[in-house]
Amino acid sequence: MGGGEDGGASDRSARGPTAAQETRRSACGASTRGHSLPGDGYADGVTPLIPLAAALLLGAGAAGGVEVGTTEPLPGAFPPNGLPVLWEADFGQGYSGFAADGDRIYTQGQSLLGQSVLCLDAATGETLWDRRTAHAWDPAGLYPGPRSAPVVHNGRVFYTEPHGTVGCLHAATGKPLWAFDLYERFAAEPVEFGLSCPPVLADGRLYLPVGGADAAMVALDPATGKTLWHSGADQASHCPAICIERDGRPLVLGYLRNALIAFDRETGEQLWREKLSEGYDEHAARPIYREPYLWISGPFRAGSELLELTADPPGVRRVWKSKVLSNDVCSSILVGDSLYGFDLHDVQAKPHRPSRGAFRCVDFLTGETRWTVGTMQARRSAEPEAVGQCSVLSDGERLLMLNDSGELILARATPDRYEEPGRTPLLPGAVVWTAPLLAGGVLYARHQDRAVAVRLTDAPRGDNPGDKRESSTPPDSRTTGDLTPATDWTAAVLPVEPEYMMDAPTRRMLGEWFGVCVALYWAAAVVACGFAGAFGRRSDRPFAARFRLWWPAWAFLSGAAGTTALGHAAGAFLFTWPLAVHAALWATAGVASRPGARRTDDVAAVGLLALFGLYYWLCRRLGLAFEWSFLAGPPAAVPFALLARRLPGEGWKAVVGEIACGTLGFAASYAVGCGLLWWRYG
Repeated sequence: MGGGEDGGASDRSARGPTAAQETRRSACGASTRGHSLPGDGYADGVTPLIPLAAALLLGAGAAGGVEVGTTEPLPGAFPPNGLPVLWEADFGQGYSGFAADGDRIYTQGQSLLGQSVLCLDAATGETLWDRRTAHAWDPAGLYPGPRSAPVVHNGRVFYTEPHGTVGCLHAATGKPLWAFDLYERFAAEPVEFGLSCPPVLADGRLYLPVGGADAAMVALDPATGKTLWHSGADQASHCPAICIERDGRPLVLGYLRNALIAFDRETGEQLWREKLSEGYDEHAARPIYREPYLWISGPFRAGSELLELTADPPGVRRVWKSKVLSNDVCSSILVGDSLYGFDLHDVQAKPHRPSRGAFRCVDFLTGETRWTVGTMQARRSAEPEAVGQCSVLSDGERLLMLNDSGELILARATPDRYEEPGRTPLLPGAVVWTAPLLAGGVLYARHQDRAVAVRLTDAPRGDNPGDKRESSTPPDSRTTGDLTPATDWTAAVLPVEPEYMMDAPTRRMLGEWFGVCVALYWAAAVVACGFAGAFGRRSDRPFAARFRLWWPAWAFLSGAAGTTALGHAAGAFLFTWPLAVHAALWATAGVASRPGARRTDDVAAVGLLALFGLYYWLCRRLGLAFEWSFLAGPPAAVPFALLARRLPGEGWKAVVGEIACGTLGFAASYAVGCGLLWWRYG
């Protein structure tokens, strides 16, 4: 179906690339019999008060929502020794959220064999069935595995996965009912970082933003997967479909890469289109709708704005726009007339440090900041009083926040000041972007490869299901107080990191790194000359041979320790590990050139491969998203290593020739790594 006329006059400036609720009554989907951040995608009806929260970007899972006045109030405080831990489980890789149905919960995970939808016993965490749905997504990358939460309705489980598959399984058995590739059916361009949107169920239809020439938004038959309509020509992003009503008319909104578009839910007619930006952009945080107002937010200093949906002419009118409350993988919520959420300034969390930004309370209708917790400054560890980037649930009186450092925080939902009655570790030692699920008094949460279920509240006291409930901890149970993180070594290894971790290194940075590496390489040559002269004089080995033994060793130590030492000493990120890789290759070539050293040869080759693996693992563990590319360079240095072994003489001329060949070999290796970066990222 064709698109309609552009419905708004205002443009927002393009947002640069990143390396990407009002607590609700089931707004867009069938009941999950639990509460999480929206994005689970369920609804049979729509109320005028709709919470819309985050679908996770870059490897984070989709989220869900909670009701105001839910029959599951949050506790007033946490027990002193922590919340009872019911079970822990490992689902492999992924950021998928949870969906609950009776005594079962559903999620998605990934192993080396592929991606799966899993059905678990809610009480024990036991896997009841595990259905493989696709091959593994980016298993060796920074953000591997599925992102979106499954949706459960009428005995069926609906799911999406990053490659673009949408499918349906039998909820009791996991039997496949239908599945297809969205990008193939609609000839659409895949979304960067993989499909993150869960399907949204409303009016007996599944809604999904896909992107493409005539498929910005599509509606599917839940029973068969048949296309009911497809409309719009904009590229999708990471935000799920948003089902609302305006003046009684059911609409579905697409918060897409460069535009906000409204479609008629029944026919797919594009009613209006509001241009937001140009070029690369991303939107993962879900908007918040309170008729007739729609609040939207972008990541990394993009800020937020409140729009009014107008009837004449059809479109939107900007009420206010602000630089505060930028949201990415975790969305804000609306409680009363106040927005609560994390204002992401720069740099997503890594295991060794939290995201940069501050948690804020902002007036919904004016955009005025009521209060702020935390600072916008870069830091290597969490501030004790900071909230951090977090998923938020609310019962209308309290906020329950799971931050990206794995802490569970309880606060009062008041615009007057920030009050925090409780805080406990839940998933320490890893980055947590997946929104939790609250069902039956149990909170289900996970990070990239581990899940945990904790008892948040006991059964209601008295006959009134709305009675307040507190969480008590049996004296013999394991609690969240026992979930302590391992000793953090990463901040010691990487005291300083790039300002923008998800941006490729600039030419200036690459040039600075190369200069530092060469300086360290030559300094290692000077030290090696000293050691070759001071030690081994009684040896039969010539001076040049002794130099060839010491130089790679000192160069390796300089390159391996340089980034850490210079970070502590100079407070700058100067990446010297490529020198360590090159020195290891040079040493291996030296061993291989010795006659009769076959066994030593093999050991050296295995050691070199192990070093390459360690280098790659460290880059991933420390969040160095681009520096692994230097692993492509060592083969370019091999010709220079072979040339060095053929140089005549054993005196100073041989040493100078060795240094020249080594430097040229490192330059060739480094150039290949830089070339790979420029080819891939420009």
